[in-house]
Order: sequence, then C-alpha cells, then structure tokens
Amino acid sequence: MTNNQINILLCIDLRFTLPLAVLINSILKNHGNKSESHYNNSPEFNFFIYSKSDELPQIKHYINVHLIPVISNSGKFYFHYHAIENCRLYNEFLSRSSHMLRNVKSYLTEASLYRILAINDLNDSVDKVLYLDADIICNGNLQELYNTDLSYSYVAVVPENQKFTECFRNDNPSWDHSYYFNSGVMLINLFLWHQNKITEKLVNFMINSETFDLPDQDALNLVLPNKMIIYLPKKYNALVIVDQEFKSLSPDNLIVIHFANYKKKPWKPDADLSNSWNRLYQTYIEYLEPNRKYWWSSWSSDKHLWSPQSRKDYKMTGIFMMKKLKLFSALYSFTKYLQLKITNSIKIQ
Repeated sequence: MTNNQINILLCIDLRFTLPLAVLINSILKNHGNKSESHYNNSPEFNFFIYSKSDELPQIKHYINVHLIPVISNSGKFYFHYHAIENCRLYNEFLSRSSHMLRNVKSYLTEASLYRILAINDLNDSVDKVLYLDADIICNGNLQELYNTDLSYSYVAVVPENQKFTECFRNDNPSWDHSYYFNSGVMLINLFLWHQNKITEKLVNFMINSETFDLPDQDALNLVLPNKMIIYLPKKYNALVIVDQEFKSLSPDNLIVIHFANYKKKPWKPDADLSNSWNRLYQTYIEYLEPNRKYWWSSWSSDKHLWSPQSRKDYKMTGIFMMKKLKLFSALYSFTKYLQLKITNSIKIQ
C-alpha cells in the first residue's frame, strides 16, 4: 500500500448496507474526482468491510449495482471484504454476545461488537486505520485527521460531552481519564495495538465483566490508558443530535457528522426533512437511489435489504403506515413488532 492512502474500517450487518454506501459516497465526494487537476495527489482509499459471510454477497451486490456507478469518477478506491467469522477469537467472543448485549440499549446488535475483532484482523501491511460507524457522513477532507501523529498512542478519538464523562466517572470511581470518548470514530495505531495485544485485553475484559450500557465502547474507555489516547476536536465526530453544542451550527463547520443515539435515523422513511442535518444526508442517498421512496420500496431489486428487521423497525413502519391510512400494512407491522418484543422478553428471562 502507498504512503498517500487512507485506510477505512467499516463493520456492519445487512440492514446497514445503505448507510454504509452513503458514508463511502460522502467520503469520496469530498476528496476530488478524476477530472480535477489535483487527482494525482488525492489519497487512495482502502475500504475494509467486515460482515457475516452469508451477508457479504448481498452487501457486495448493492455496492456494485448502486454505489460503484456513482463513485466511478471520484478518485482512487479499493474494497476489501472480510467475513467476521474468520477473525481470530470470533467463537470465544461472539458466543458471549447475548451476555454482553443483555439489558443494554435495544438498538445494539452483535454487529456492534465486530470492530473489536476486525481491528485485530487487519494484516501487517496496514499500520494505521480509521474506524467509522456506519451512521456517519463525511462533510470535508479527512487527510488532516488521518495524518494525526500516533507514534506514541493507541488511538485518536473525540470526547463525549462533559456531562457524559462525569456520569461515567461516578459509575467507575477508579477511572482516571481526562474524558470519556465516543468510539464511533477512532484513528488506530495498528502497530502498537497488535504489539500490546489490545484486542485480547478487550475480549478478556468484556467476557469477564458485568454488562455495561455500551459494552465495547465502555471497555475501550476502561482498558486503554489515558496517556495512550489523543483527544481530537469535536468537528471530527460531531454528535449533532445529542450534543446541544452543535444544534446551532452549520454542517459546513464539521468534517464528520455522526447520527448516533438518533431514534429516527436519516435514512428511515419518517426522517424529519425540515432538519438541515437530515436534508444533507438525503442528498447522498439521492446520488445512490434517485427514485427511492421508502426503504421497502417495491421498485428496488434489493427490496429485501430494506425490509424491517428489528422490533423498532416494525413499530416505526406501523406508525408510518397508520399516518398514510394503510391500515392492513400498519396492522401487520404492529403484529410483527409485538411478536419480536415477546420473543425477546422470553430470551432474556
């Protein structure tokens, strides 16, 4: 791999295929194209995508059909697909996923734990990688962030707000870090990470610990020593929905916009398009699917990718169909919601 490159790590399950494509589209749209004079100096992007082996073919298909035609003139890029089951420690770690996710925020899935294993899987030819959650869009150039000097640090990250930090400190009195950080954006020194067996330490810690609110994020904050963490400006992980500081800002001031803890994700059918952040997100969807109306839209050959899967998906779909007076569809969605809710309650008991 060349020196003028940016390595991006992405970990998803099938239902995040569209957000993944939107994120990649937004990155490349903000880094020039083949018709511009600085093309030869623009970075080469390597996207490392991890998912379950039985879901990768559908993810690849969507990227090939919808994304690649849109980004074909958007600089230099390569896709590297990896099955999460092939990662070392997979069986030991993910077999405990129900334990680690029990009683935590209901939107967290097994896929939220993939990054711990995927970081460890990247080979020796990659010395640095930028991990990004899929519910993110890029709104500027990433090179300054990627060029952060990590010589003596494991990660460069963006702190959560001070209130979040203090709450975490109260729950963990021996924790002595400057800040609690959000792990949705992490620039990682893979050489030091591998050398000090950080994934092994995280896996061991999570398997042998009580359930946390945010299992892998809490573990990262507790296991990584403060002196080995670089804290970045908030423009590199702007939690625009939950952080009051950003509600009055224009998206133009931010590089990485993160829709974390956001109940109505901007790719969902009931997203509020009066919100400037959602409108910005929708522009990148329109590049990919200009005729798309709803995530279950019947015109799409990839309809199965967008069908409701979680109980919250079905609840949201039911409410949406009620507003449209499509009562049979609403009844079906609410029935599926109740079935999944009852099934989940039985599993937890």
